[in-house]
Amino acid sequence: MTGSIVEYLVYCAAVTLLMAYSMQFLVITHQQLSKQEKGMQNALQGLVVQTMLHRDVMQAHPAADRWHARDATGLIWTIDEQTHIGWFIEKNNLMKVQGMYDFDQHRWISSNKTMVAQHVEQFSLRPEFSADNKQCVRCSCALKFTAAAPFQWTVSLRNREVA
Repeated sequence: MTGSIVEYLVYCAAVTLLMAYSMQFLVITHQQLSKQEKGMQNALQGLVVQTMLHRDVMQAHPAADRWHARDATGLIWTIDEQTHIGWFIEKNNLMKVQGMYDFDQHRWISSNKTMVAQHVEQFSLRPEFSADNKQCVRCSCALKFTAAAPFQWTVSLRNREVA
């Protein structure tokens, strides 16, 4: 009878130890998968931003007077006389605005604002102009999410292709 109680206690201890190691493995695996999922979400958001921004820049008029810096983190450019597009950061969210912008009063007259990406730490959109400063020849873009690797790319307006 004593031997069976000791065997039972050893069995319970072994099962408990096995369950503890299994739970530890599951917790570590879950943490790693969560981290990878967040990285994949950031990468997907970066690709969505790149695609949308590429499309918007490709529609832009190349004349230098159609490009206007909003502030250090944003840019507004003209598509046609009735349509302007702006990209900027607002409360760690990357925003896109499309509508009519009054450059004299520095305000949107009519607009549709869309949040394109969340958890954005840095965003830079820099047009580069020709030697005579008459045309925008390319637009360099940089995007960094919080706790993620930065995305950087250039859209060339000369041949209308991504460089």
